Amino acid sequence: MQNCSITFKVGGEIITESRIREVELKRYQHVFEVFSKKGISITLNGRRIAAKELWQLTLDNAKIALAETREKMG
Repeated sequence: MQNCSITFKVGGEIITESRIREVELKRYQHVFEVFSKKGISITLNGRRIAAKELWQLTLDNAKIALAETREKMG
């Protein structure tokens, strides 16, 4: 099997995987901000996450926290 790679370009500029992950994390942070403004507590592994901690979550933990919080919301 050959080694394959995927390259993303926007406006002729190559977008790196790390940049894609950075943007993805910012989207999660935006959702957390909206939830917080609505009084919805964000949890990770059953523990409520303080607003300042939300900005320090890794992408993997942000994904888990959002899924857990949405599940809790129903």
